Amino acid sequence: MVEKMKLLHITGPKNDIDRVMEQYLSRYEIHFENAASGFGISGHVRPFAETNIYKDACTKAQALWEHLKDEPGGAADYAMPVKMEPAEAEKVVEAAYRLTDEIVKRQEEVRKERMENQSLMDQIAPFRRLDYEFKKILEFQFIAFRFGRIAREHYQKLERYIHDTDHVLFYECDSDEAYVWGGYFVPRVYAKEVDAVCLSFHFERIYIPDSFDGTPESAYQEALQKKQAYDEEEQKLKKQLHDTLEKHAGKIAGACAALEHYCNNFDVRKFAVCTTPGRKPGEQTEYYILYGWMSADDARKLEKETAEDSKIHTGHRRRMRSRVAENGFSSLEPHEALECLLYITNARKNTNRMAHELIDRFGDFAGVLDASEEDLMTVEGVGPATARMLHLMPDVCRYYTQCRTGRNGCLKTTEQLAEHLMGLFDGAAQERALLLALDSRSRVRATLWLKDGTSDRVSLAIKDVVAAALKGGTDRVVLCHNHPNGVALPSREDIQATENIVRALGLVHVLLRDHIILTETEYFSMREENRLPFYDLATGEMLRPY
Repeated sequence: MVEKMKLLHITGPKNDIDRVMEQYLSRYEIHFENAASGFGISGHVRPFAETNIYKDACTKAQALWEHLKDEPGGAADYAMPVKMEPAEAEKVVEAAYRLTDEIVKRQEEVRKERMENQSLMDQIAPFRRLDYEFKKILEFQFIAFRFGRIAREHYQKLERYIHDTDHVLFYECDSDEAYVWGGYFVPRVYAKEVDAVCLSFHFERIYIPDSFDGTPESAYQEALQKKQAYDEEEQKLKKQLHDTLEKHAGKIAGACAALEHYCNNFDVRKFAVCTTPGRKPGEQTEYYILYGWMSADDARKLEKETAEDSKIHTGHRRRMRSRVAENGFSSLEPHEALECLLYITNARKNTNRMAHELIDRFGDFAGVLDASEEDLMTVEGVGPATARMLHLMPDVCRYYTQCRTGRNGCLKTTEQLAEHLMGLFDGAAQERALLLALDSRSRVRATLWLKDGTSDRVSLAIKDVVAAALKGGTDRVVLCHNHPNGVALPSREDIQATENIVRALGLVHVLLRDHIILTETEYFSMREENRLPFYDLATGEMLRPY
């Protein structure tokens, strides 16, 4: 079954996160997102870093519970008691550990000794066929010995070498499909030479402990007896531990369940960020912020449950305004920026849910502002006034940009020109070209759109550019086109076209002041980057700075 999911934004006082998890969130299936990746770590938020205070006790409780579960059917008959508080659960665990401390310590000792013994058995097992005492081999004065293994694919090379060498003897002890185990014996005067050759055949040394008494077979049998003794002792200790814990099984089961619950709830901090306290009086409270995905049905239930909870979203609007004042509007996430706009027409409503639903419906912040008023009002809570306000925002932004850049009527700097042009091209999904006609004081006399192109190309006829320049009625113009899906850099075709346009405009005594290329956020000025040629009206020559 495919279920619609919803992203929730949950916030409240930092010291209230455990209550919210216990009272609300732990009862729902929620998939938390890392809030730090959504916000980025900046001056106003930081990771919610705290050591889990239940982790150690929970690990101990789980270990105790595993000892009980090890017995067939042991865990099934233990009734879970009434839910425990953390302090009581920790007390139960510590009491159980005191009862079993000596048994557990001995278990660890036996386990370690057993592993060491097994390692010893694995070492000597391949050499059991060697019917000779290791201690006697160690006493050889003039003979060096090397035990080890060699891959079967290299063994024939070793055999040929030994066959052709009089002073080396190899004794094969064991083999399988992959390796041959054995040892070679060589006079000490030839040892270095032979070691080097065998190493080149990938002979792997195995060092036999000098504590062995007797033959490898007798040492192996002795180790095998120890293994059996360790197995028996482990079983006795296991039963002793189980019998000791079984008397308190119900409490241990309850403590384990409770501590797992509290531990998991505490771990939600790994996904959260917390705010940095403000400097002004009344802004010293820290807040947690959580993001999480829930089914749409569960999300609606949770929102209803928390609607009357004064501590969830407490001071949210004030904190948002404080962040904007301190860090600027650009410090906000898309849904937060939308919330701030919604405050204008929703003075007394919780706009967080509305902002999330708008972005879910229209994809992103820009998609919301580009939507029609009719479509906006299909979202719950969005009335005619809110829809009208959101729909007008792009036009308001463009009008503001045009007014700001032309505040004194002059566009004397390249930055002023680019800012003015970006406002004209805002929202363009395909390449477009225009000509600005400027008077002697760099005021805009006319804005002349030349041609619309595709998403990655616009072609201009030189005669159309000249005709537009003459129509503008001035002797200086600025050419501009955009790269909506690219970077603000001229192509080879752009540079060649600009040179042709400069020459054609020069013939009618019109100066091309600049050719500016735009993206949504950047611009490239051919004049500033010395890529704009100049037509000398007096001589008719083209002057190129590059």
